[in-house]
Amino acid sequence: MKRTARKLAIGLKSSSIQKDPRIRELRFAMHQIRHSPLTVFGLILIASLVFISIIPSSFLPYPKDLESVNFPSKLQPPSWQHLFGTDDMGRDVFTRVIYGSRISLSMSLIVVAIAMSIGVPLGGVAGYLGGRVDDLIMRLTDIFFAIPSVLLALAIVSALGPSIVNATIAIGVSWWPFYTRLVRGQVLSIREETYVEAARAIGAKDRRIILRHILPNCAPIIIVQSSMQFGYAILMLGTLGFLGLGARPPAPEWGVMIGAGRVYIPDWWWIATFPGLAIFIAVLGFCLVGDGLRDVLDPRLRR
Repeated sequence: MKRTARKLAIGLKSSSIQKDPRIRELRFAMHQIRHSPLTVFGLILIASLVFISIIPSSFLPYPKDLESVNFPSKLQPPSWQHLFGTDDMGRDVFTRVIYGSRISLSMSLIVVAIAMSIGVPLGGVAGYLGGRVDDLIMRLTDIFFAIPSVLLALAIVSALGPSIVNATIAIGVSWWPFYTRLVRGQVLSIREETYVEAARAIGAKDRRIILRHILPNCAPIIIVQSSMQFGYAILMLGTLGFLGLGARPPAPEWGVMIGAGRVYIPDWWWIATFPGLAIFIAVLGFCLVGDGLRDVLDPRLRR
């Protein structure tokens, strides 16, 4: 009897899991990711970057080379002692590239958070309320879209002053229109769904409908957009650092390192090459993961 009851319980549990749509969606997502080599490769790249970024400074080969100067060791080529060589100040390039991953990943996270915190609520309100509110928000969005995001970020950093914090704020402020237009288009289709009409019928307030019913159903497309913009944020931060408008020397930021090493190309190529490869790997990883998530989370692409 006990065995029969146990088998019955297991059968009921497995059948309930199979009927749960969330479990089915998760299984489908895992299946799609496992059978996408490029997505798995992107996840490995991102996981590697995250892992090396959380390594304590004491475990780095030359932790004192982050900001110190060691002229006797300057401009040494890659070797077993210095895997990526040394720069014009005698600092270990490998140590600075590893530490620079912390700056790039943390600042890109803040950039995406700023853009989402502005763009997602505005897009939700514009799409749900419509009318004059929609017109006002979308005309403001069009004004920001009329200015290239790079030029807008450069203008904001120039006004605030060059620093990594101001560069992060500038990029986040210049990117919110992407989320606004994206979320608005999604909300326009979701607000006509039956469950939204039912929420209105029972007297739910607009704020509750937007926060509890509409925006959660916009999460898949927001996740895909965010995963893409992580890579673009790293690239943009590197660009501003290269131009001298982001992080300031001697900070071990990848764009700053490329800017400092460009004058030594081609004789001492390693100074700028390895930070550039780090940016390439980071952007490639996030783009591959973004493409994979789009294939998994977008129902229109499922076969």
